[in-house]
Amino acid sequence: MVDSIRKSSGFQNDLQKYTQIINKLPEGQDKIDMNKLLSTLIHEVKKMDDLHDEFIYNKQMSSLGTEFREKIQGIRRQLENKVKETQNLNKTV
Repeated sequence: MVDSIRKSSGFQNDLQKYTQIINKLPEGQDKIDMNKLLSTLIHEVKKMDDLHDEFIYNKQMSSLGTEFREKIQGIRRQLENKVKETQNLNKTV
């Protein structure tokens, strides 16, 4: 069976990076928003992994995979934008 996305080293490295950045943020709306985005990302990747396992089990493919990939990419973009915003705020303070 193919390795899951959530167990991949790339995804684990991203999770670690985002977690470290979030932990360094002061309490506030940015921290809350980024924690929600990270939780959503983890949830969506799990759904994608589960869907992929189902495809393999049933020997079929679906356009749902594309939907999940696009949603995951959007969440990652939002997280990256938030990271940049918070880093810019820290530079000006």
